[in-house]
Amino acid sequence: MEIRRIPYESEDYGRLLELRRVILREPLGLEWSSEDLAHEAEEWHFGAWEDERPVGCLSVRWLGGGRVKLRQMAVETDRQGTGVGRCLADAVLGVVAQAGATVVELHAREAAVGFYERLGFMVEGKPFEEVGIRHRKMAKACGASAGELENPGMEHHVYFWLKEEKRNTADQARFEAGLAKLAESACVSEGHWGTPAATPERPVTDHSWDYAISFRFASMEDHDKYQGDDPHHTGFVEAFKDWWERVEVRDLEC
Repeated sequence: MEIRRIPYESEDYGRLLELRRVILREPLGLEWSSEDLAHEAEEWHFGAWEDERPVGCLSVRWLGGGRVKLRQMAVETDRQGTGVGRCLADAVLGVVAQAGATVVELHAREAAVGFYERLGFMVEGKPFEEVGIRHRKMAKACGASAGELENPGMEHHVYFWLKEEKRNTADQARFEAGLAKLAESACVSEGHWGTPAATPERPVTDHSWDYAISFRFASMEDHDKYQGDDPHHTGFVEAFKDWWERVEVRDLEC
């Protein structure tokens, strides 16, 4: 997946605008108005791309005084829950921090509050209605001031090498279903699985593994619970422990 800033009124900008319309406006029966798009030329627009297909978008509006507002976060329906939104938000937050932002704010639909909380945002004030939907204002420090925030989360990466007899279509489909079920654990704040990317062979790359998972935990306690008695984890291990010839775990504190 590639994340890049998109010039206003470019062809790619039009594709991101259409993604926003389909995901954010169409379900509400809304279309764009001139007022909706009045400040688009002044904003920074970012897209997440897979094989030149836009799968996510996010815009930034500079408010002055080091404050910025994240707007119009949208992820393609078939890529929601796979980490696209997390990767996009992390990348954009990094860009605005380098550009001098000290506080980032946004208006989150109530259904998305948990997602932004896992990114370090905190709710401010009372609920309010926007485009007919209940929202919450959220904000977080970034850049130099972000060091005052405590982030005890971690990422858990596991690589699987299947036994040769399990490398067939039927067994792989069953294993993939098991990985998808594993990612549904309540202990996991963000998770997805995948296979080796078709990147060029280099001395430092390893494409020999068959599957991998990348899970984020909001705290070490959530990770320990997952490794302990979480039924999703224990059930996965019990079902597939004889399927792999090798497993490697790499954990990242963040």
